Amino acid sequence: MRDVLVLGLFPLVPLGIAMYFLMGGPGSRQVARSVQRAMESGWLAKGAGIAVVAVTVIAVAIGFARRRSLGEAWVEFAGRHGFTHEGASLEHPSGRVRGHRDGRDVELGVVAVRDLHDRRKATLIQLRVEVPGAPAGLSIRRDLPSPAFLDDVAAAAEGALSVPSDLETGDAVFDADHDVRAADPVAARAWLTPARRAALVPLLANEGFVLSAGHVAWQTKLGNPGVEELTSTLTRLEDGAARLGR
Repeated sequence: MRDVLVLGLFPLVPLGIAMYFLMGGPGSRQVARSVQRAMESGWLAKGAGIAVVAVTVIAVAIGFARRRSLGEAWVEFAGRHGFTHEGASLEHPSGRVRGHRDGRDVELGVVAVRDLHDRRKATLIQLRVEVPGAPAGLSIRRDLPSPAFLDDVAAAAEGALSVPSDLETGDAVFDADHDVRAADPVAARAWLTPARRAALVPLLANEGFVLSAGHVAWQTKLGNPGVEELTSTLTRLEDGAARLGR
């Protein structure tokens, strides 16, 4: 019982001490002596240890609950669209969803990414649809201030995007509004026809939408997107992939 009491009151100790001393109120000396005795007896250290353990346990529990909720949504999403849900693994701790529809691969998972501007890394949820024929080393997104994330795994696989360099397509309006990077500039310019650039403009205007590693993708911060949000996003990605594949 005493440990529980210490744990509950421990976060208030610094505030109480500060108030007494800063206000110069009555009892400040008594508080100082009480704190000194508590430190000598080890109560504060014990309380701090209990607080650290409690916070860690709570954080782990929240993480497991979030992952379980995330997994349930992904299982339902996979079942609705005839995809396969793969359970957690060392490579994919949150599991992933994979499928193939209308001649295009579809994948939902968690990816490690890198900020194009300051190289800061982050972890995002990514839903992506294959664009057959799109250059694998081509990355396009709206030209936004940091963070603008690039799929780190895709960059490493292609090898040439690890040191990003801007590419000008020859379309001044498109180039002004988009960040275009390519491992093979010649192949990228040849693929980026006027019709494909026109199809990319409304698609990439959606928040978190990118073209990367031969896929159109939606990237969002870790959270718990529901089945309906995933489904509507998939529809937009598939429509965009179909337009780009023409």
